[in-house]
Amino acid sequence: ASLRADEILRHHAARIARVAAALRPAPAAADDLCLEVFGDRRKVFARWLAMSQTLAYLEHLVHLGRAREVALEGGLAYCCA
Repeated sequence: ASLRADEILRHHAARIARVAAALRPAPAAADDLCLEVFGDRRKVFARWLAMSQTLAYLEHLVHLGRAREVALEGGLAYCCA
């Protein structure tokens, strides 16, 4: 069981790193970051999963101080901290 837990932790650490690498000084919408990190997902459920993961990773990066959430007209955007 701990091997599987380690595998899951490595998977999420790699995904977090990919989202962090996509951040720029200029704010970008989460859907743009999602597209950059996960690519174009044709199936609705796959797009939903990719977006939910992107948002979770962005919130985690904000919590760690590695990303900043910026309020823009029409919604939120994210940039590197």
